Amino acid sequence: MKTPRSGKDITGPWLEYILGEHLDKPPASLKVVNFTVGPGAGPGDGFNSELAKVTAEVAEGEDDNSPVPQQTTTFSMIAKFPSLEPMIHEINRKFLTYEREYVIYEELIGNLNMLLVSKIPEEPKVPIPKLIYGKFSAKEFVLVLENLKTKGYETNDKRKGLDWPQLLTAIDSVARLHALSYVYNKANDIKKEHPCILTTSKMLSTLMPAVMPMLHNLVIFLKSSKETEALGQKIEDVKSSLLQKCLSILTSESPVTCLIHGDLWNNNLMYKHKDTEDGTAGEIEDMMLIDWGQCSFGSPIYDLQYIVYTSITRQVRQAHLDELLHHYHSTFMRLVTLIDAPPSNWDYDQFIAKWKESRAAGFLFPFALILGTMSTTNPANKKPEPSVLDKPYLAPVKALVNGMKSGLAKVMAPIIFSSVGRSMVEGMFKRIMKPVVDELKSGKNEVLNTRLLDLVYEADEDGVFVE
Repeated sequence: MKTPRSGKDITGPWLEYILGEHLDKPPASLKVVNFTVGPGAGPGDGFNSELAKVTAEVAEGEDDNSPVPQQTTTFSMIAKFPSLEPMIHEINRKFLTYEREYVIYEELIGNLNMLLVSKIPEEPKVPIPKLIYGKFSAKEFVLVLENLKTKGYETNDKRKGLDWPQLLTAIDSVARLHALSYVYNKANDIKKEHPCILTTSKMLSTLMPAVMPMLHNLVIFLKSSKETEALGQKIEDVKSSLLQKCLSILTSESPVTCLIHGDLWNNNLMYKHKDTEDGTAGEIEDMMLIDWGQCSFGSPIYDLQYIVYTSITRQVRQAHLDELLHHYHSTFMRLVTLIDAPPSNWDYDQFIAKWKESRAAGFLFPFALILGTMSTTNPANKKPEPSVLDKPYLAPVKALVNGMKSGLAKVMAPIIFSSVGRSMVEGMFKRIMKPVVDELKSGKNEVLNTRLLDLVYEADEDGVFVE
């Protein structure tokens, strides 16, 4: 059955088809009694895709004329479709984003967890949402996942940052992901098995046309104040070499390479807490890793640098960083030792040496994420204004306009990643992010300014801005 292009195209027969596949029952034995479709993400979330929240009440067995009442089951799901924005869709298609995420849910994480069950079944699995239905081809993409919110999972407030228990839970799960994929790769060669999973350095190099203009704007902000002017100049002096420094570290030989999540931050972690008598959140009961479109193959240090410098405050880092790194390393080594021979050159001192060597990656990409996601003026974080073309009688005109946009996107997407195109994108991002610079200068967004300046000060203390 043809896959809907977006949430608004979902039909009852399609839901019967995918749920029949999920339940291993013929679609004719199922009947969707009622279903609803609504937005699955707010402004600024789901940037690379369209998310739809779907609830379907499904009857099984006899038809409506039977004297025996039908049994009904309610399914709460999140359907993930390609981005409705033509240029974003073409860029994701070019860089295999949809295929990567399909492979993760349909096969790869399942294989890792089967390896774990076969060797040490008492250990927790890599936690990801249950896949109800998935399809990927040259023209179609959809992932239908369980709706975790209906099961009590929530995303932490990104402005507060993860607390220590939340961070420790996340790091424990990520250590399992890294350990299992490290062992699995030795026998299966993940990159050869799944060519859509790029190396970490190649993945990150595609982000540079957006990251470098943001670094430019950061320098403008820092130089606007006497207190930070010298620091802004220091970053300006090294910004051209900072990129190469970061990528060279990530492409250098590492004693451990594995599958990394690639976008491991607050909003891609969902927690379920135990109930308490007073209604407040109790201890963490479970956690899920979501949004795998940026996964890649490379050094596990990148995931650690990313979550530490995007998702916790400086106070949490100062209080718990050493404990966190010890916990990660001991968990990783314990698991690979139980399953397979551990790496011979990855003791704690060697691990810490790699952590310090990769410090530039813990500044360059986290700063860009914080600047983009915590701003109140970033256009990507705002709900799109209604278009006059949304009126029903203008549907043919809207279809024509969308077709023209799609055609233009197919022509422009390859150009964007040429040397000329990169310059165009960098110039565009400088203009788009100018309101964010103004917001920083105003000091009104205290959380944004504090988190960003903390990153800058810490990176300077760690020697990131030294040639």
